Amino acid sequence: MVKILTAFLFLILAGCCSTDKVVLTTKTIPVAVPLIYSPAPPVVPRPDLPHLSLSAADQKVDGKVVLAYAASIEALIGYSEQLEQIIANYNDINAAYATLRTNTIATWKTNTGVDITIPDPTVPATSTPAPTKPVVPPTGDLVTKP
Repeated sequence: MVKILTAFLFLILAGCCSTDKVVLTTKTIPVAVPLIYSPAPPVVPRPDLPHLSLSAADQKVDGKVVLAYAASIEALIGYSEQLEQIIANYNDINAAYATLRTNTIATWKTNTGVDITIPDPTVPATSTPAPTKPVVPPTGDLVTKP
């Protein structure tokens, strides 16, 4: 039994020590990878509106009410300007993404000779269902009669 195992071991080792050289070659194949990146939007806290913090005594004074509402309008204008700036930044990101997408498609076509399609993120996918309007019951159904 030992002789059989020894002979088998020698055969295995002889097969591993073959004189044939194994040549490994590598081939680079380009692979399309979607380029998706969008930073998280900044958190813009809602402003505290002065007209909401008026006391009952201050609400009876016309001058204080007008000043509080004017200050509230100024706060809301500033808040809306911040939100508009965020939207403008995201429009710039979208334009940069569109340029990158166009360049990627052109480079891919040049390197491989194959057309690829990268979906436009501004166009909604056709497979997603259209949003439906919420069903609002008539106001008569909300009122219970005794």
